[in-house]
Formats: sequence, structure tokens, C-alpha cells
Amino acid sequence: MKFVGFDLDNTVFNYEPALEQLKADRAELKDFNQKSKVDLKKSIISNFGEDYWTELQGYLYTEYLKYVEIDPTFFEILNFLNSRGCRSTIISHKTVFPFKGPKLNMRVCALSHLQTFKIDSLLSDGIHFFETKSEKIAYINEITPDIFVDDLPEILLELAPSIQRIHYTSNEHRTYKSDEHAGSWNEIRSLITEAI
Repeated sequence: MKFVGFDLDNTVFNYEPALEQLKADRAELKDFNQKSKVDLKKSIISNFGEDYWTELQGYLYTEYLKYVEIDPTFFEILNFLNSRGCRSTIISHKTVFPFKGPKLNMRVCALSHLQTFKIDSLLSDGIHFFETKSEKIAYINEITPDIFVDDLPEILLELAPSIQRIHYTSNEHRTYKSDEHAGSWNEIRSLITEAI
């Protein structure tokens, strides 16, 4: 029985629609035309500083979560895994509260958003949160899924060699040569179905 793990933020959760709404709501950001979160982050930090970006993230992960999208292909992947008797989980290093911004529980907000889509009922091994990247990495290496999908190369680089790593990022932001690279959920689906 194969076991597939997924990261949450910027992997399952697509924050780009939420960023567009946040830019529309803040006068100082209306002229920022970057579409990707990576490019927008660089531009905001260079103009307003790291603290301002950290505060924006606090809003993105709480009050603006309602604008976050989940690619329909993710649901197809989970249904495929369930039809084959495979295991699945989401593992995140989302802290409880934002470092700056609204003092709302980010994990509760994330779980509520996932439940809106009934994703929690499609995951055989549930959703797991950790405070730090190192705790997340340790847990992934402890449970050793066959495949793990993440947008962060620093997570993938620390995973056990037995785990097939799928780096989810656009080609223009690819900085890490993983076992596999995917720029879309359709590509992720192809890589997972080939491995099952």
C-alpha cells in the first residue's frame, strides 16, 4: 500500500487569489503587478521590509484564507489514492499564531478551510501541524511516506532517500533538482499515478 504526503501552504493551498484580494484592499499595494507569491514577496520586502511582509502573511493565513483556492486535480488525486487503497496525509509547519498581524489561530483557520472542501474526510492519515520545519522534517522521516510533495526545497533536501520527492514550483522559480519536478497539479497527478 503506497503512502503519499502533501505540504499545505503554497502546495495544496494556492494563495495567489488571496494575494490579489489583499493587494486590491491595500492602497499601497495596488500598483504591484507580480502574479506569483515568490515575485510579490521579493518586491514587497524590497519596498516595505521583512516585517511588513510577515504582517501580510498573518492576514493571508487567517482573514484572507477564504480567498485561497485548491486545485480540483488535488481532489482527483485523493480519490485515486483512496480507490487504490493508498494512504494520504497533509503535513505542515504552520505555527499556531502569526508572528505579526491578527492574533487568530492559523491552524484552526486552515482546518476550517480544508473542512469546507471536505478534504479532511478524504485523507486516510489526517492533517498534522508542526511549529518548525525541523519538526516537520523529522515527522516525515519517521512515517516515511513513499512520496512527498512540497514547494520548499529545504524540506525536500532533508528527507530520507527512500522518499520520492516531488518539488512543486514553476520552472522560473526552480532552484532545486529533486527526484521529480512538477509545475502543475496535472504533472503531480501524472508522477503519482506512475508511481502507484
